[in-house]
Amino acid sequence: MDLKDNLLNQLVKQIVKLEISLKNLEGSLSHLNKTDINDADYIVNLISLWENEGEKSVIKVYRGKLEDAIKSAESEYLQLNNRNDIQASYHVALVLDEIKIGISEEFYRDYIRK
Repeated sequence: MDLKDNLLNQLVKQIVKLEISLKNLEGSLSHLNKTDINDADYIVNLISLWENEGEKSVIKVYRGKLEDAIKSAESEYLQLNNRNDIQASYHVALVLDEIKIGISEEFYRDYIRK
């Protein structure tokens, strides 16, 4: 096998992976249309700004409302780190099948503990 054949083989493998990924995304799109956003699966990741000082970050998997998912993650963060304020960056996603869809801050900003 020469270089060109090897590169062609790599491209074909990438195409197959992308086709599978596209099918998964299409399935998630269909699933999203049927999803009740108030009873959905969310992942809230609170990454502590003080991890280098020993604080812990939290990854919370929650089924229910987005607002409740964030409150649950914040409560766990506060308890785990023995704090009364949140000093973490937020990463929030909706889970559909095997796909995680990131949620823009504008959609959860009002739920964040201040």
